[in-house]
Amino acid sequence: MHRMNVISLGLLLLLVCHQAQGQSESDRISDNIKGLIERTEAGWTCERGQPLGNQTAVLVGCHTSSPDRRVASLIKHPRSVAIHIDCLDSVEDSRRIMQSLARKHASEYQQLDGLGDEAYGWGMDKADIVMRKGRFILWIHTNASVEDDPDGRALNLEARSARRRLERLRLAPEFARHLLVAMNSF
Repeated sequence: MHRMNVISLGLLLLLVCHQAQGQSESDRISDNIKGLIERTEAGWTCERGQPLGNQTAVLVGCHTSSPDRRVASLIKHPRSVAIHIDCLDSVEDSRRIMQSLARKHASEYQQLDGLGDEAYGWGMDKADIVMRKGRFILWIHTNASVEDDPDGRALNLEARSARRRLERLRLAPEFARHLLVAMNSF
């Protein structure tokens, strides 16, 4: 009976240590991303969010304030990037999941070269990115509220749509490259 208690206690300690290690890795990833973005992108700030369900995932929201101070009080964030990182147990797990996603969503995904180990554009205009780096899967979603740009109200619907598309297509790979740098030590 004593031996069973010792084994149970050992397994419990192993589980608690594993969870704490996962949390500290998530914290380090979040801090790396936040520090890099705020150092390299003038006017951008990052906040850590709480991912749904997955305790080892990292969720970071980055946003910029309005380029026009008069408008800043009226809107929250004219440009924003949501980053979700799934921390998997192995490179093989992440590779398997990415290949499954690519097969399952073949008509929705467009392969991208030069980003991580494997990357795809998806979503509206293929301006969002999902990519794999080692054992991590990184999701990047961008938003550009061009209506709130200083000249945004003067633009017609077609011009606003074109600017939104171009801004999202500019932001997603830019932030993907930042993420790859921030993730180099993991």
